[in-house]
Amino acid sequence: MWFTALVTLACLVLIASVGGIVWLAQNDSPGGSPADDAELRGELVGVADQYFVEANTYDFTDVADYKARVHPLMTEQNRKTFDATMQQIAKGFADIGARANGTVRQAAIETLDNDSATVMVTGDAQFDSTRIKRTYFPRWEIELVQIDGDWLVDSHTELGDSGIFSTTDSGAGLSGQ
Repeated sequence: MWFTALVTLACLVLIASVGGIVWLAQNDSPGGSPADDAELRGELVGVADQYFVEANTYDFTDVADYKARVHPLMTEQNRKTFDATMQQIAKGFADIGARANGTVRQAAIETLDNDSATVMVTGDAQFDSTRIKRTYFPRWEIELVQIDGDWLVDSHTELGDSGIFSTTDSGAGLSGQ
């Protein structure tokens, strides 16, 4: 009789263990925090990297191409802000043949929750025009939001002076050079 009780107990422990493993496998969430999800972090850094490169790679003789590359990465509100800025600067940049080619040097997640993230990105851009030729080193804080499952750039802030245009006096970079 004690043997039957021992076998029954062993079977119950085995069933409970299998049930626990199945439950854990179905509810596996690394720490329960999006910040612990390496795949998500990689996706966010990828979106921020792409935006940084596209926004810092341009030829102002073809603004339509520039917009076509940058717009899909932006929220609707950010596109409106971008387009308003482009209206202000495009002619001046086209007049001097402004072109640049940007690259990312480093990017990292600063903050992350279920539907928003902040990514810090630093890189360089080779700027060329009829008036200015130089490398500048933008450092951006890029705000991402999730809309309908897609991560989009809601805004970006340039941190400090990149070395080509003043971040405090609009337009001083061109006229003051």
